[in-house]
Amino acid sequence: MNKSEYSYKLIPLSQIHQDNEQPRKDVEDVDARVKLKASIEKYGIAIPLAVCRISDDEYRIMDGHRRYLCAQDLGTEVLPCLVYSKMPEGELESRRYEMQNNRKPWMPLEKSNALARIKDVMGFRRNSELAEHLHMSETLVANSLQLRNESMGYLGLMHKYDLKESYMNEFMRLKPKIRKVKNLEPNQIIIRIFEKVKNDVITTSREFRKIGRVFKRATINEKELHRFLENPDMTVEELNARTVLTGFAYLIEQLTQDIKSRLKEGETVTEQEIPLLKDLSMLISKLI
Repeated sequence: MNKSEYSYKLIPLSQIHQDNEQPRKDVEDVDARVKLKASIEKYGIAIPLAVCRISDDEYRIMDGHRRYLCAQDLGTEVLPCLVYSKMPEGELESRRYEMQNNRKPWMPLEKSNALARIKDVMGFRRNSELAEHLHMSETLVANSLQLRNESMGYLGLMHKYDLKESYMNEFMRLKPKIRKVKNLEPNQIIIRIFEKVKNDVITTSREFRKIGRVFKRATINEKELHRFLENPDMTVEELNARTVLTGFAYLIEQLTQDIKSRLKEGETVTEQEIPLLKDLSMLISKLI
């Protein structure tokens, strides 16, 4: 991204246009607008708007939509602006993202939408290209874009429980591992996990990873998983302590997975393995 030239200019409000593609959706926040409007009325606009020239006497807002709306409400006729020369759409999207990223924390879905738009406008085919362009890690980019692709039901649910971005990102990793546990369907399980976050029983987003590891062995851990989900006060640490495999249990699990894999692939046992499996079968029948 090239370093664009800009100049300071007082511009009539009538020549400034809002950007319909603005990713921030909090500009209509009533409480914030009231406070900002009172400040502008008393002191004026302390921080100029950032605008991009569209034509000789038309400008599009890059940063400062709330200041613009407050000034409009107050009947302000001229606004102080930093004016950037006309630029390609992709550079505008990228530059706007950087301005807003350094000014105020993003809501997770707003950030996801902003990244998706930059990727689309710049014509990037891979997340790695977008990550390099914005100097972000590829993992953060992938997690944010995946959030946008989730069903609106889950997004609405995450916003309902006011999950922070770190929890949303970890939920993206956890969700594919969640499966039915006894009488509890996946959607019910997700709600119960979110309730634990809301009530501070789950206190860090990294605990979602521990839950995911338990779900990877859901068949063996079904009883303890069900207890964890039914008891609103049971912590992840308690669940973890109850589901740590002993060395013997781990060996049984590995052998079970190996046998299932062979059956699925249609593989047969060797002559050397037949007597060993017969001995194992006899021992298991005596043991249980």
